[in-house]
Amino acid sequence: MQFNDNELFFRMVSHYPNLIKSDGSISSALFKNPNGCSVDRKGDRKVNAVYASLIDRFGKTQYGIKGVAELTYRDCKDGNVYVKEAPSLTNEYHCELHKSESEILLTSAQARYLAMHCKYNCVLSIIDYKV
Repeated sequence: MQFNDNELFFRMVSHYPNLIKSDGSISSALFKNPNGCSVDRKGDRKVNAVYASLIDRFGKTQYGIKGVAELTYRDCKDGNVYVKEAPSLTNEYHCELHKSESEILLTSAQARYLAMHCKYNCVLSIIDYKV
């Protein structure tokens, strides 16, 4: 699939301790996963519907959901991050961020770039996330 530069991707931020730095910014650890960094693309949905979906899916998990990090496809391209479409039976919007087309784990530089360029929204500050 071809993404346009403004396509939005959303990464769930759990309450796991090392994902938010003491200054409130996102840690690069959010984007480091040896199995691929899962994100949801916005697709044809409204942003509120994406947030509602993430909260419904992750709100009752072990670490819960603290917030959501948003990136554009342009952010990914500029950070030399490969976006792989990876829909599942339960989530047609699922994608993964990879180091390249043939390697999965992002480099530290790629993860830092995404952390610096993402927009973070704390779930508690999202008043109207219902569809």
